[in-house]
Amino acid sequence: MISCKKRIALASLLGFLAFQGMAQVKIGYNAAGNLNNAAVLELSNNPAAPPNTWKAQILPYVNFTSVTSFADSSVWGISGSATDGAIVYNVGVRTTNGFKGKGVYVWSNDAWVPLDNPVAGGPGPCTDPAFAAGSTGCVSFTYKGQPVVYPTVRAADGKIWLMKNLGASQVATSSADVASYGDLFQWGRWDDGHQTPTSPTIAASTLSPNNPSGISSGSPNFILGPNPGDWWDAGSASDTWAAGAPSATNGTDPCSALGAGWHIASVAEWGSLITLESITDASSAFSSHLKLPVPGTREGQNGTLINVGSSGSYWANEPSGIYAKDVTILGSGINPADDALRSYGMSVRCMKN
Repeated sequence: MISCKKRIALASLLGFLAFQGMAQVKIGYNAAGNLNNAAVLELSNNPAAPPNTWKAQILPYVNFTSVTSFADSSVWGISGSATDGAIVYNVGVRTTNGFKGKGVYVWSNDAWVPLDNPVAGGPGPCTDPAFAAGSTGCVSFTYKGQPVVYPTVRAADGKIWLMKNLGASQVATSSADVASYGDLFQWGRWDDGHQTPTSPTIAASTLSPNNPSGISSGSPNFILGPNPGDWWDAGSASDTWAAGAPSATNGTDPCSALGAGWHIASVAEWGSLITLESITDASSAFSSHLKLPVPGTREGQNGTLINVGSSGSYWANEPSGIYAKDVTILGSGINPADDALRSYGMSVRCMKN
């Protein structure tokens, strides 16, 4: 015997199908009103309704966290597979197989494609800033194993820069905004966890060899050593910090993970920015389009944090003999081409030509 509820549902379905065969369908506010000519199904609401009566459509929830098959009936629990145009809301945190965590996905060309993903910066893909200085955009990439979105800005030099340091949780709201400090990289090293200001330390003497090829698979440790036994102590002026695999003479640029053209700035690029943005001290560094804070540095001999909130040091991608170049921002001045031991932990601010 068919239950009462099933009979009602069946009758409703048959009635809907009959109606669908005759015309388009409108559900919701003023259902008798004119339909959008482009719509087969229109869900309407009263745009003049007070906020406490607003309604929304909730998409079907799915969880892609642990499944390995994304389209067939073993996942969906129904006969048939996902079809192009199917839209769902993923409540899972998966970041492999093209997923970017929670958000709206559409099945297209045999894959789930994010449509409106909070992790990826909201509706639509990230775009570069417009050409006017101060214009903003965003860039999405993977950092510390997680998908992230960072705001970008067109600076006075015409180049695109991140608006916050790698590892920072927000754009600086003041020169000494702790949440904007971010991570502190050793020169020539990449995103492997060592840059976390509280990462554990190891002695440089434990590396063999003591250069990027000695930690080619990455290391979560901040490398220490009494001068001259610092990190990469036998470095030379021909070494590089650029895209590509780590080697005896090249450390992988962490900014290359952002995509083509992204890199740590050279001394000349920093110099042009400093001049055109009129950066002369910590105050003007913060008021610039880049909102540069003063996170201090991590000492290369013992791993302690120094000068936090009073100065900021930003790496350049150029060596200086066994040392390397950086920009040091002080409360009352700036050194645009400082020399520092490669073992020091300093801020990284990425740019794109």
